[in-house]
This record gives sequence, C-alpha cells and structure tokens, in this order.
Amino acid sequence: MSFDRVAQKGNGIGEVVVYRSTPSTHMLDVLFLSRDMEGKRELEDFSVDPKSKNNPIHNTHSFIKHKEMEGTSITVEPSHAEISVHTYTIAGIQTHIYGLTQLAPLLTSSSSSSSPPPPAISILWTLHPRLQTHEYMAPIIRACLADHYFPSESSTAPDDSDANSTSPPPPPAEPSSPPRPALLGVSFDQRNHGTREAAPLANLAFSSPPPPHPHHHSPNPAHAIDMYSIFHGTAVDLALLITYIRVYLEFHFNPPVPMTATTTTTLSKPRKYISIPTIRDNIVLGVSLGGHSAYLAALHIPQVNAAISVIGCADYPALMTHRLRQCKLLAPPELTGYPNATGGYLPPSFMSMLASTAENDGPSMLLAPPSPHVCPVSLLKGKKLLVLSGKEDKLVPPRFSKGFLDRVREGMKDGEELAGTGAEVKEVVFEGVGHEFGEGMGSEVRRFVARVVGR
Repeated sequence: MSFDRVAQKGNGIGEVVVYRSTPSTHMLDVLFLSRDMEGKRELEDFSVDPKSKNNPIHNTHSFIKHKEMEGTSITVEPSHAEISVHTYTIAGIQTHIYGLTQLAPLLTSSSSSSSPPPPAISILWTLHPRLQTHEYMAPIIRACLADHYFPSESSTAPDDSDANSTSPPPPPAEPSSPPRPALLGVSFDQRNHGTREAAPLANLAFSSPPPPHPHHHSPNPAHAIDMYSIFHGTAVDLALLITYIRVYLEFHFNPPVPMTATTTTTLSKPRKYISIPTIRDNIVLGVSLGGHSAYLAALHIPQVNAAISVIGCADYPALMTHRLRQCKLLAPPELTGYPNATGGYLPPSFMSMLASTAENDGPSMLLAPPSPHVCPVSLLKGKKLLVLSGKEDKLVPPRFSKGFLDRVREGMKDGEELAGTGAEVKEVVFEGVGHEFGEGMGSEVRRFVARVVGR
C-alpha cells in the first residue's frame, strides 16, 4: 500500500495533511503494515464468523503477525538487528533501553581532555497500545535508531526525497556546530499490561462479541475509568522514568567495582570516569492507548519537548460517549438516576476530575485531559506535536481530536500564548485507513524523529 497526498492546509507549524491509500504490489516495510482485516464493522455489530481470527475491535493496534516478530530481536533490515537493548528495573518498572551500545563509543571517545565534548542525548520514549506489550514498539524504535546511526543502510533514511514528506530534511551540520545528539529508545509495559498485568478484564471494553466467538469476554462496565486510569498512570510512570533515566545511564557506563585484594592489582591503571551529557530531547511516541497518554505527556511533563500521537484521542469524554452509543448503553437520565445519559459508566466525580483546569507542573496535573474546552495550551510552549490518524477509524475517530488541535492552532496565531515559542503541530490523516499503525504512519514517525533530533 502507498499513499498519495490529496489535500494540505497550512505550511509548517500548523499544517494538516491528508493522504489517500492506494494499492501497491511493493510492500515497503513489513514493520508498518497492518494485518488485513476483512469486513470492518461498527463496534455494536458482533455478528462475525465465530471461526474468524479477526480482532473484534477493528484490529486495534497490531502490525502484521510474522514469525520473526514474536520476540524483541526483530530483523527486517540488517541495521535494525545491530541496535542493542538493555533492561533495567527503574522504580519497579522493567525498562528496555535501546542504543546503549551505539552510544558507548560517542562517550568514550570524548573521555580525554583533548577530545571534543560528547554529544547531547535525545530519547524516544514509546507507549504501546491496549492489549499489547512493550515488544510492540521494538520495530519502530529499531527503525528510528537505525535511521540515525546507519542512515546509508536504512530504507527510510531521514534525508530521502519522499512524496509524503512535508518537512525539509535537517541541514548538514556546520563545521563549528556541536555534534548531532545521540539517540536512545525506551519501551516499557503500560500499567496492567505485560509483566504488570493484574486484572485482564480491566483492559477490555464495555461490550463483547457473543459466544462462541474466540474474542468473547465478560463485559467491562468500568471500561472508561479503567482505561483512563491506566494511561494516566502510564504518563505518571513516564515522568518518573524521565527523572531517573540519566542516573541509570551513569550507572550503566560506570558500574561499581567491589574493592578486594585482587581488585587492587587489576586496577593498576585508574579507570576513566564517563560523564553522561545533557539529555536534550524527550520525544514521546504513543499508539492508540499510548497515543492518549502521549497527549498528557506533551501537556504536563515539562521535560517532554516533542510528542507523536498515533490513532490516539484528545477528548476522552467524547470518545467514551461515542463508545457507549456504539454499544447501545446510553440511557435516559430518568431511568438511571444519573444526571446524564452516560449513567454510571461516566460517574460525575470522574467527569469533574477530567474538567480540572489546574496548571500545576506536578504529576497530579496529569489528571486534566487535553480536551478542547479546558486545555491549558500554554503548556505546549516550544513543543512539537505530530498527530497521525486513519480517516476510517471507527474505534478512535479523528474528529474527537479536532477541537483540541484547533485550539492549539489558534494559540499559535500572532499575539496568542504559543506564538513565537517554537511550538508546532502537524496533523496527518490517512484516507482509507482505520484503527491501525500503518506503513505511511511509520514513515511519518521516522521523519519526525529525525527532524527533531537533527535540528
């Protein structure tokens, strides 16, 4: 599948691009192609073939299932396999750090007094979709790092001339310019997922296909509050990991040496201490559930300077009301005793919490959603935002992010709070694409990361 640009509004900091998918016999990269889903349906229509292996929630967030994509060592291009991954448990969270082997020579070559200072560090933080694990993000992490460290071997090198690209490639560095930042990637399991799963039902939706469908499950009436609390918690976890990551990098490159009798002779030559340079960029990439959390991170984690929301939503109450309507769960207030048609599915206390407009920088501020009405867009000063969505997405329709994105674009006009701060927003809508992280979206992500890191 390939994509042709069919419409574009604006140029640069507030642009909207629409692509139409077109058939192609050449699949560019298996990493970014979604499984073919036959007979996409509205959520309330579960009259599917019980023998079908299709996910009843519209192929929510999955790449092509491929035997080589079962583990963390996913090889599509030789350079992807060269990207290292190390795992540390930080704040009780298994944190997978990609690219430390590639970073090492950049640090050690700068350890002498005559060497130039080491480059700053950029980190791509990734947040996986619902019902997935950290492994889902490994392909895109490896691809972005391969683009950075092995550009001549990458099929989507950041300076390729691509019809889908709306941003110029970064200019070559001037001889006197500081070195280009090093790039690391990080993934971890979202709360109640993977190694952190405590209650499988809490990850599931309001309704289920009837038995004997293979995806039948008990209904989860707490879906709205379960899902929000999970990705809110993920944003809190992300803020915590950003706080501690430099400490663990320092520990990794300067491991403690037990002082014993044999150590004294082994260390006859003093070991050179490796300093960890500044972390210049914290780029957040989230898909679906992770895309919801990416919005929160962009707004409420000061260290985050760029964020990519892939098939995520900026107006959570509107999204949940949409799902309740799809599942035929809305009811007149006089029948439920609740003040609105959402009944107990969206408790008033939950809605009041989401309507918070406090502008604290602390973790508690992560409770406030980026809704179009209460969004403190001033928190996006100097930040870059990329929003990718499928026009045919029935699970997370892109229209529910329109109010928020319009508010951000309004804030970038002359005289408004974001004007002149370096804030940018780019929205790309893919026609003919549903709730999937597709080939064209993967290419957009890789170009965006390369541009932020190479600026």
